[in-house]
Amino acid sequence: MPDLTEFRFRGLVVGAFVLTIFGMLWSTLAVAYWKAHPRWSVPACCIVTVLLLVGCARRFTSIARMPKARREFAGPDPRRLRTQFNIIFSMQWAAIGISSWVLLHTGHSTWIPVCTAVIVGLHFLPLARTCALPLYYWTGAGCVAGVSVCLWLDPARRVLCVGLVMAAVLWATAAVMLLQSRPEEISV
Repeated sequence: MPDLTEFRFRGLVVGAFVLTIFGMLWSTLAVAYWKAHPRWSVPACCIVTVLLLVGCARRFTSIARMPKARREFAGPDPRRLRTQFNIIFSMQWAAIGISSWVLLHTGHSTWIPVCTAVIVGLHFLPLARTCALPLYYWTGAGCVAGVSVCLWLDPARRVLCVGLVMAAVLWATAAVMLLQSRPEEISV
């Protein structure tokens, strides 16, 4: 990414931070449904989360080294981006809320994590265009494809599989975003 402006840089790092946190939440769901989880599973999830969060913190400290020329915003109107971003997230949360309510009230509550994961995966598709981040197309596809594989399992294993798939995809995306915001590309 040769044209890494401060605005884009902050977006990548904040995105990596948010994906790390949600990856942690999905891994927590997975471990909660993993009745005989190995003793290393919880520390492993914590280590991945901490490493990614440390990476985010280190990237934020490198903003001060960014040349002044790259601190200028050159791109679409930030207010327009924020509006599109808010619309996408509002639609995602509304879809999650409605589908969860319907599944709960029709006796299919074990499908809530699966449905939520698919909605989260699908929300990356319009977000990829809005944020001009093609990586999000792969993230969305990875979430939906991974969850599709989990559909063949019994309910307890299905939720475990969905949680692990979602955590892995979100953490992998966060790691790639941190790599795309390498300090070498920030300093002249």
